[in-house]
Amino acid sequence: MRTMCKILHSSFVPTMSSEEQHSMLELVLRHDPTLNQLDPKAVEEIVGAARIEAYKVPTLLNSAYTAVDTMRLVVKGHIELMSYSESGDEACIAMLGPNSWLTWIGCFDEQPTNHNFYSSSDAIVVAIPAKKIRDIADRYPELYKIAIREISFRFRLLMEWTTESVLLKNEFRVAKLLLLVSRLNGMPNELNPILYTQDKLAHLSRCTRQTLSRSLQQLAKEGMIEIGYRRIDIINERKLNTFISEGLAR
Repeated sequence: MRTMCKILHSSFVPTMSSEEQHSMLELVLRHDPTLNQLDPKAVEEIVGAARIEAYKVPTLLNSAYTAVDTMRLVVKGHIELMSYSESGDEACIAMLGPNSWLTWIGCFDEQPTNHNFYSSSDAIVVAIPAKKIRDIADRYPELYKIAIREISFRFRLLMEWTTESVLLKNEFRVAKLLLLVSRLNGMPNELNPILYTQDKLAHLSRCTRQTLSRSLQQLAKEGMIEIGYRRIDIINERKLNTFISEGLAR
């Protein structure tokens, strides 16, 4: 039996007055790049239905095998998607940072998700009932187009990883994983800090912790990434892409 050490919603901390919440929601949602092409009246409806959630400790937001009833936009911290094996082993398959929406598929599909969603510690998110988002989309079809673009972007990243990871050897596969994770963690087509632990990166790249560490040191030495405290930054995307292409050509 799995040990659930993170408690559903019990760590929610209401830190703002209703007036402060409304001001923050206006600021975040009206300037959100994902919604910038949506009719202002639709955005106004989203603001009216939204609330701010703040979590001091990692908290389970949505359980696996249950439908997603709330859309969330990460403002601070991140949300992790966790997967489990039959034996109960836990693995982080995605870590979505600021400006990430979770999840467009869950909002419009209504089928139970296969993953647990956890907040990070000190996280702030905007939460909107999924049903309200669907109601607004029925009246403002542009919202469907936005959802399709977001889903397509992540699907393309998944297909890149699925097709190329099997062709790349260790250090090249690690480089590809870093590039995809950096693009996934925030705004599409922008590079974002990689906040995964090295254990999580090793699991995702299907290599040992030692192999991952050697690969990261090599990439850092060649000026492609910078390894900081609990984060990795891509500092030369062009060089990293060239390195990955060399790996695919071998």
